[in-house]
Amino acid sequence: MRIIHCFLICLGFLFFLSGCDSVEDEDNVLLPDGSSSESENVPFTSAQTVASTNIEVSFNQNLLPILTDRCAYSGCHDANGPDDLDFRTYQTFIRSAEDEDVFVPGNARSSDIIEEIVSGRMPPDGPPLTAVQIQRFRDWINQQDPADFPNLRYDDDDDDDHD
Repeated sequence: MRIIHCFLICLGFLFFLSGCDSVEDEDNVLLPDGSSSESENVPFTSAQTVASTNIEVSFNQNLLPILTDRCAYSGCHDANGPDDLDFRTYQTFIRSAEDEDVFVPGNARSSDIIEEIVSGRMPPDGPPLTAVQIQRFRDWINQQDPADFPNLRYDDDDDDDHD
């Protein structure tokens, strides 16, 4: 009986030392100021930063779910949406960017989509995007090479000034 008791105490001590936090939602992360990214759905201001992960961000895996859930629904950024901005697929997103400054490849700071979501103007319905979601957009834009988008016309106000 003593051995079992000692074993349980040691096991509990190991859990205490190593912690047993599990990440159940990748959007719920601890921010540099100690707050949780999902504990409060407040607009992400330009003064706040979330460290870039240096991980390749995939448009289809990381951004498209956000766009289709929060932006590309009936009456918003779909085929009949405002300003002919269609965010339902990668192809329609790029086509929309060819006519507007939706994003500036390699420069998130000059990209309209970042300005709109950081300001809280977009999405207009529901809670603002989380800091992690916004950082995914920044990372994807900053990872893009302008040479890969020859049809994009944009004013690159901040040459080599990445967010």
